[in-house]
This record gives sequence, C-alpha cells and structure tokens, in this order.
Amino acid sequence: MNRNERRAWFFLQLSRVILDLKSQGFDFMPYDFDRTEAEQKLELAKGNSEVKRGLHMVWQAMDLVNLVGGQVNWKDGPAYAALNATAKKYGLATGREWRTLKDSNHVESVLGWVDLGIIKG
Repeated sequence: MNRNERRAWFFLQLSRVILDLKSQGFDFMPYDFDRTEAEQKLELAKGNSEVKRGLHMVWQAMDLVNLVGGQVNWKDGPAYAALNATAKKYGLATGREWRTLKDSNHVESVLGWVDLGIIKG
C-alpha cells in the first residue's frame, strides 16, 4: 500500500466511524487534521502534543469533536467512549487510552507510522 492508498484507507475508515457514531446517536465533526511542522512544534510547546513529528503531519490523524445541540462538547464522557470503541471497530486508534497525555478526540491510523519512518511499510 502506497502513501495515497494509506491516506484513502484512513479517510474511508474515518467516514465509517462518523456514520456509525451517528447511528448510535452521537454527532461528531472533523476539527483538526493537517498540520505543518511549525504547527506541530506549537502544539508541542503548548503541551497539546508529546511528539515533534505527528500523524497529523502525514494525514493519518484527525481530531473529531462531539456536537451536542449544535454546540461543541470537549468533555470526555459517553460520546468519546463511543468514539474510542467505534474507532477500534474500524481498525483505528484514539488518544483516549494513551498512558500520559489523554487526547480523547484524536483518531489515528497506525499505517501513518510508515509515513513517519517509524516502521517499514
């Protein structure tokens, strides 16, 4: 699978996650997707990230935000638990289960690690 195919697979799975969540009664929308190196450094400096090179930089991560009555809901709870379980169902991971920095709205594909050079493809 080449880089474009990995990206397409991620977007397809992410779409399935959002639609599945909708059928469960949870409304999510994309919030943060593509980051430049400078933006990633800023997130690192603000404490919102723990890595210099992240999956947002290679189009293999997206932050989704829960909407309740049209209002943004950042509070971790049932909606983000459902996001975590549903992402797993489609082969994706979330930051909800990270050991240090918890990032419940972050969804990623481990296939992006190939693009970052962390694993061989």
